[in-house]
Amino acid sequence: MGRKTSHHSRHWFLSVQVLMVLGAECISEVAVKCGETARLPCKADFQVGLQYRAISWYKIIDNGVGLTGIVRKDFRENITRKYLGFNGPIELDSARPYCLIIHNVSREDFGTYQCSLWAPLGEQNKQADVGLREKDIRFERWWIIVPLVLMILVLIIFIGIYARKYNGPSDYKKCNNELTSSIGTLPGAENNR
Repeated sequence: MGRKTSHHSRHWFLSVQVLMVLGAECISEVAVKCGETARLPCKADFQVGLQYRAISWYKIIDNGVGLTGIVRKDFRENITRKYLGFNGPIELDSARPYCLIIHNVSREDFGTYQCSLWAPLGEQNKQADVGLREKDIRFERWWIIVPLVLMILVLIIFIGIYARKYNGPSDYKKCNNELTSSIGTLPGAENNR
């Protein structure tokens, strides 16, 4: 019996881990630089035609174990309130996807957020997570540097082809000598000497 229970609990544990990994892969992300405004959409799978009572936004803390309340909007009373203890510069879109708007993003704002749609009694609440991460400035700079380097390479290749076609200064001398000798053979050139 002990062996069966151990096998069963191991199977259950692996199933939970797989679900957690699959859930983590589905999290959408928003990337911004510090000081910018972030718009985090609520991608909860809402039921069409169902009148939800409210929406709440939380920040996930303690390695995914805890939640810190940010803001809640009651749809019936059309009232938006920040949770006690939260004083950050935020707004909440009044229409779907009910974006949480965070102004002047700081490093402390980066992390994972959760939106919860509160369904009427007898229906199922819906929730979704969205990550807020810092935009990689180094990656962004590559999009400026790479085209610049490519343009310089094209210019070097063009100059190399041009120089090879005209063979540099030796062709200029050859061309100049041919011009001088042809001037000497022109009719009337002897009278000018």
